Amino acid sequence: MIATAPAKVILSGEHAVVYGAPALAAAVQRYARCQVTALGRRDRLALSLPDLSIERALALSDLTDLRQQVLKRHAAYLAGQLTIDKVATADELLWSALGEWLHQYSPGGLQQGLRIRLSSSIPLGSGMGSSAAVCTSLVASVSAFCGRPLARDALQALVTRVEALQHGRSSGLDPALSVRGGVMRFCCGDAEPLAAALPGRWWLANSGTPRVSTGECVELIRQRFGSSTIWQRFAAVTAALEQGLRQQDRAAIAAAIRTNHRLLTDIGVVPDRVQQCIDDIEAAGGAAKISGAGAVTGDAGGLILVYHPHNDVPPALPAEYQLMDLELDSYGTRVRN
Repeated sequence: MIATAPAKVILSGEHAVVYGAPALAAAVQRYARCQVTALGRRDRLALSLPDLSIERALALSDLTDLRQQVLKRHAAYLAGQLTIDKVATADELLWSALGEWLHQYSPGGLQQGLRIRLSSSIPLGSGMGSSAAVCTSLVASVSAFCGRPLARDALQALVTRVEALQHGRSSGLDPALSVRGGVMRFCCGDAEPLAAALPGRWWLANSGTPRVSTGECVELIRQRFGSSTIWQRFAAVTAALEQGLRQQDRAAIAAAIRTNHRLLTDIGVVPDRVQQCIDDIEAAGGAAKISGAGAVTGDAGGLILVYHPHNDVPPALPAEYQLMDLELDSYGTRVRN
């Protein structure tokens, strides 16, 4: 059984969505892919992540203990006794996703062992929701392989719980886009499809993996701005962008993206080198902003959303910034034999 789940980009509202402000986001045509086949030993699980050079095997009887250990570390994080980066490694997060599915939907265990192979075309650490897409493809493929496929609501809820183990407090945005696809307005856990095209020309540029993880960045911003009123300004600019998209007003869209960029600069998640790049894009008539958590240190800020209301020519960017077209995914998670 094979499942694919798309990446996402945030059009507006990153960080603010954690504090109850709305966000606009879109699923894009970059995918995590999980292939599940039977393994000879019934009590054995084999996990392969060739992109990360990870090969792991685990006895089924040990999966429950591993899940409980990760949940215990997450509780310690919530109590202020542990930093978020100590809660789960990359493979522990995936084991936890599998353990959560078994705990909820297959408490009697498995009828056979599983060989799980995960790959991804989503840049890691770029703010495109790589972990949500990988966990979604994993749970969707395993549940279908075992004859217990999950409905979209259940799949989204499960992956949101698992995402909290990596990010501390998951807004649920990444799992919603990965499961459902399309363009969405997201607020306080509710995802509303937005029937609007993206007029003008859109690109994505990867400025490199930030020095700190998304979870660590979100936590630092919480410490500095958790009780700030700045999130109301984020909510206002998201509303302006939504109106611009609904009315197909290219000038309003560009203005909202520029304002959003300045707010992200105010909270300190736009590295100086990325700031200079965005200044150059604005000088050429375009607009750009960090899309995702950004970075509180270093030169790399993850994903940059680039927009031009009229010009089809890609902007001039540093050679290492890996420019790509933004192409929407309208389907979300797909499963096939």
